[in-house]
Amino acid sequence: MTPSGVNQLLSRLRKRANVHGRANPHAFRHGFAKMYLMNGGDLASLADLLGHESVETTRQFYAVFRAEELAQKHERFTPVAQL
Repeated sequence: MTPSGVNQLLSRLRKRANVHGRANPHAFRHGFAKMYLMNGGDLASLADLLGHESVETTRQFYAVFRAEELAQKHERFTPVAQL
C-alpha cells in the first residue's frame, strides 16, 4: 500500500466513523507519544521509540501539556502521595 493509499483509507474510515479532526499516520504517532507520556513513560525511551536522535526533539514536539494534563500527571505521579 502506498502512503497515499494509507491516507485515503484513513480518510474514508474517519468519515464513516464521524470522527472530527485529524486522522492520518502522523496524528496516530502523536497520539501514541502523548498517551505514552501521560501514562508515565519517559522522554528518553520515547525518543528511542520514535527514532529521534535527540531527546530535545521529542520534548519540543511531544511533551507539550495543557494545564489539566499537567494536573493529572502531578496527581498520578507525585511522590507526596506516597508519604
